[in-house]
Amino acid sequence: MKISKFVQTIKSTGQCVVIHAPGEIYLSNRKAIYTAPEIPDITGTSQIAAVLDIEPKKLKKIVVHEEHCKDKANILGVDFNEYTPDELEVSKMNVAAVVGENIYAAFLCRNNGEMIFFDESLLAPIKDRIKKEDAYIDYTARIHPKGYKYIIVKDDIEVLAAARIWLEIKDVNIQRLQEMTLDDFLSEGVLIHPEAYNDPYNAYMHARRIFTSIWDSTILPQDKDKYGWAANPWVWVYDFKRRKGPEVQVK
Repeated sequence: MKISKFVQTIKSTGQCVVIHAPGEIYLSNRKAIYTAPEIPDITGTSQIAAVLDIEPKKLKKIVVHEEHCKDKANILGVDFNEYTPDELEVSKMNVAAVVGENIYAAFLCRNNGEMIFFDESLLAPIKDRIKKEDAYIDYTARIHPKGYKYIIVKDDIEVLAAARIWLEIKDVNIQRLQEMTLDDFLSEGVLIHPEAYNDPYNAYMHARRIFTSIWDSTILPQDKDKYGWAANPWVWVYDFKRRKGPEVQVK
């Protein structure tokens, strides 16, 4: 893993967890856990800060924890074994969900057809390795003892990282594209002038024009007749909610 990228994530979460297991060291930012074979068996805040190259000023804003686990089958509740009998095989899809400022990649569970959405920014510390070993990288979904799913990223030899799935699908519907309402446009990220709200119809038309332009810009010219706004295609509508609670429960 790339230590500098990991340090960037802990600056964001304000949490750094060093997990000691027999012959293994893992690092976590409370949202994801990473195998860290390049890290020596560090202990104590000063040593952890020195090895991870965290500046003293930055260290004041980060809570450092150490945890001890008996084996990699239970790294703070996450199973880091290369394989588990109940894991779900998943395939990455060429679609994504945008919720707020976060982009969630879509994965399809090959076992049951379920779609899950995962914040790929959590994989920043191992992104270079994923790119380098793309042909050998595999994704699976596993279930935490507390009932929620998490994504496992592994190569042919070991598990590289585990991260909780924070986005849950609440509902799925099908509708015609042009059935979208003003609220639908706004939830898709469309912004309109405040004065437009004085007239509900004007607000709707303003938002629709913006969304139509954005939608059609994503469609290939040869596919406009089928999937453009004017074609009014059937679309799947996903309703999401964010899960709450940390990935890593610390004392």
